[in-house]
Amino acid sequence: MAVRVLFPELMMGGEFPPSFVLHGTGDKNVGIGESEKTVKELERMGVECVFVAAENWGHGWSEEVWNRWGKDVVQFF
Repeated sequence: MAVRVLFPELMMGGEFPPSFVLHGTGDKNVGIGESEKTVKELERMGVECVFVAAENWGHGWSEEVWNRWGKDVVQFF
């Protein structure tokens, strides 16, 4: 199970829920390529998804991130 937590793409299946993927281009913890790969797989499976590459944002949610993207995330769902 730990491997699935580290690699979300291993948990994807036909019933995967719609996904809003927001990844900062300045993220030094997780490369943006990981999110791009995940979104590509979701799209291949026909899962509704949105991908946003947030220019110069780092890793994690902050009040600033929520203020900028929170409304978009909530509207998506």
